[in-house]
Amino acid sequence: MRTQKQILTGTLAVVLGGGVLFSWSQVFAQYLDFLGVYPSIFFFGQTIVPNPLLTPCLYGSVALLVSFVWALTLWISFHERSMRLLSYLLLFGVCFALLVLGYEALEYYHLVQFSVSISCSPGVHPLMTPCAGGFLFFLASWLLSKAIRVHPW
Repeated sequence: MRTQKQILTGTLAVVLGGGVLFSWSQVFAQYLDFLGVYPSIFFFGQTIVPNPLLTPCLYGSVALLVSFVWALTLWISFHERSMRLLSYLLLFGVCFALLVLGYEALEYYHLVQFSVSISCSPGVHPLMTPCAGGFLFFLASWLLSKAIRVHPW
């Protein structure tokens, strides 16, 4: 019989698993777009299509993958300190996604001109970018992790 904490931790792992599938599908699509134009993933410099290795999508995807594996280990063997550290990582993901969304908004509305765009989707409204989806996954996961930590079991 599973405890309520194990059920919520499993739910956290499912939400993060959805984030992993979403984020890595976006990175893979960017990778294919880039290789359709350039001969190697290691082509850096002024490019029309952003290099996936230089976009924040890749780093957010890695953070979601690490968080997912971490949540799975907590589901198997729960430790309060480890849950607190995972919660901090998820909060960092929320802040990172908000910063990137802010950057994309500045770029989209031409409030600031940058010489090189690091956006995954230049010219796309910030709420329609993969970063907005990643933000929602990080936010939902962080809120769920807070609920797990606060509840007195």
